[in-house]
Amino acid sequence: MRLKIITLYSGEKEYGESKKSVKRQKVRHSVDVSFIENKTKPEAHGLLYEMIMSERHSYDYFIKLDADMIFTDDGAVEKIIQYAVESGSDIFSIPVHDFLTDSMIWGLNVYRSGVRWFVDSESLFTDQQRLNGCFSSSKRYLKKDESLVSHASMADDFQGFVFGIHRAAKIVQKSEKNVKLGHSYIQLKTIKLVLSAWKKDKNRVRGWALVGAYLLAGNKLGRYDMTNRSDYIESFHSTDFEKQIIEADKFFSKSTIFLMIEALGVVRFCKGIGFYLKRKIWL
Repeated sequence: MRLKIITLYSGEKEYGESKKSVKRQKVRHSVDVSFIENKTKPEAHGLLYEMIMSERHSYDYFIKLDADMIFTDDGAVEKIIQYAVESGSDIFSIPVHDFLTDSMIWGLNVYRSGVRWFVDSESLFTDQQRLNGCFSSSKRYLKKDESLVSHASMADDFQGFVFGIHRAAKIVQKSEKNVKLGHSYIQLKTIKLVLSAWKKDKNRVRGWALVGAYLLAGNKLGRYDMTNRSDYIESFHSTDFEKQIIEADKFFSKSTIFLMIEALGVVRFCKGIGFYLKRKIWL
C-alpha cells in the first residue's frame, strides 16, 4: 500500500517534533511525505486538496498531519491506516489528544485516493470543502489512553492566542451567509473545555486561548477572520493578559445558548435556527 503524509505548517512550535515522529514510524507500507509551508489557511488547504487529487494514481491513502500534531506511538500510522481501511470510507477521521482542552478533539483526517473537491469552496471550515461527487465518511472515537496523536503539546502563548481566535471565528461565522449553528455550538463547547482545563491549573497558554477567543467573539478586535496567523501578532502584543483573562473567564462562564446569542446576535441566531430546521426537513 502506498501512503503520503502531508503536513501543513504556519509557525507551530511542534513542527520539528512532528517531523521526527513521522520518521520514527514503523510501518509495512511505502510512505512519502510532503510539506506545505507558510501559506494562509485557505491557500494551504487548497494546495492540500489539489495535491491529493493530482496524485491520486500514485497513492492509496493520504494522511493530513498538521504541524502541531505529533504521532505519540511508533506504530500510529500503521494503526490509523488499518482503521481507515476497516472503515471502508473515503474520508476517515480520528480524534487527537489536545493540550489546550485536555481532551480528545477531532483533528486527524485520512483520505482514500480518488476523493475530489471543489477547491476553495469553503474559506472558514477549510476541512469541509464541498465534495465533487458522492464520497463516504466515518469517524472512529478513541479514548485518551488510546490516543495516537497529540495536538498543541508544545504551544506557546501566541499559539494559544491564535487557537482561541480560530475557534471563535468559527463560532461567529461572520463570512457565512447562513450560520451553521451546530458548528458554532461545537466550537463553543471546545472553548468551554479550555476554560475548564484552565480553571484547574491556570496554565498561561490555555489562558491566552481563552483571551483570543474572547477578544474575537466579544467583538474586541474589529475583525472576524482567521486567514493568516501573522495578522494577529500586533493584537497579541498589545493585549493586557491579566486584565483580559478576567473578562474572558466571565464571558465564557455564561450558559452556552446565551453565549451563542451574544456572539451571533439575536437576528443571526434566529436565522441560524431557521436554516438548521430547513436543512433537517430537506434532508
